[in-house]
Amino acid sequence: MQDTPTTLSGAAYARLRHAILDGALAPGRKLRIDEACERTGATSTPVREALNQLAMEGFVERR
Repeated sequence: MQDTPTTLSGAAYARLRHAILDGALAPGRKLRIDEACERTGATSTPVREALNQLAMEGFVERR
């Protein structure tokens, strides 16, 4: 059983992480904040928080 995210940033994190692991977001691909917002259905603040978490875990590189 998977844990259900309880915050907007948690939901954005889960969607982005799944897209990375599933190959929908290819390695080295640039992802703009507005595109990530559209992909996750979240606003920029939760998406930035999700990207920060993904960066800390080594899934993305912030530039």
